[in-house]
Amino acid sequence: MWWLYLIIGIVVFIIIGIIIFCVVLDTYYTHPKISTYEFVKQYHLDRFMYYDYDDLKKEDYIIKLKDGYEINTRFFNLNPGTKKYIIFSHGFTANMVSDSKYFPIFRKLGYNIITYDQRTHGKNKKDKCTMSLKESIDLLEIIDDTYNRFGKDIYLGIHGESMGGATVISLMRYNPNVKYIIADCPFSSLKELSYDGAKKIFHSPRFLVDLSGPICKLIYGWNPNKVRPIDDINNTKVPLLLFHGDSDKLINYKHSIDIYNAYNSYKELYLFKGADHAESVVKDFNKYEEDIKGFLKNIERL
Repeated sequence: MWWLYLIIGIVVFIIIGIIIFCVVLDTYYTHPKISTYEFVKQYHLDRFMYYDYDDLKKEDYIIKLKDGYEINTRFFNLNPGTKKYIIFSHGFTANMVSDSKYFPIFRKLGYNIITYDQRTHGKNKKDKCTMSLKESIDLLEIIDDTYNRFGKDIYLGIHGESMGGATVISLMRYNPNVKYIIADCPFSSLKELSYDGAKKIFHSPRFLVDLSGPICKLIYGWNPNKVRPIDDINNTKVPLLLFHGDSDKLINYKHSIDIYNAYNSYKELYLFKGADHAESVVKDFNKYEEDIKGFLKNIERL
């Protein structure tokens, strides 16, 4: 009879292990470990990507969203009098300071810049992160605020990196009122991204990721397996520019290829040889800049 108790014990142990794995994965996404402004600043200083950020003319303000949540926002008046504006959306665990590495390009192109801390990131109040699901709706309201604040006639573009890239791709389902969207190293499907992570980090089978979705829905109220930015991109015809490093160890560049192939309107895709995650602009700044310039010239002809 002892063997029966042993089998039951093993089964219970396996079930508990599966539940723990799922909860850990779901908590990792929903309540990420957030980087401070100081940490991100030093990270970019070490890689010569911070430039003259501290010396730039800037204004901080709060955007209160429809659900009452408040978003810390920062405006850089780099080209007074211009009608050209761009909103940057940062990646997972980062904050608005991480966008500094793109500033020289758009400053030279005559843009003013808006950055913000994504929900539960930076100096915002702690909340649930949903990896672009809720964040794309937040960005839609930030776009409305930008028009109300700076004028209905401004020329507005959007740039997102990593989770921010997925956020701007998810935004496309709402047919946003923007001139173009730039997504740097986005993921097309959070489930596919989780499959890769579970295999690399935990050497775990795919079915554990499948199980984590319903458990996250039960505990946190959202299902990571349903987060598929690629699904609704054709609700708009906004020109799309994609960047990705072909050596990205966090989000495989195939995610950008899938998005590119799925999109039916004007699009451009550039892969950067040897670039790791979110480092295309660092790997070859001049090429990144020229690709953006070329894209902007091309969409002017549309």
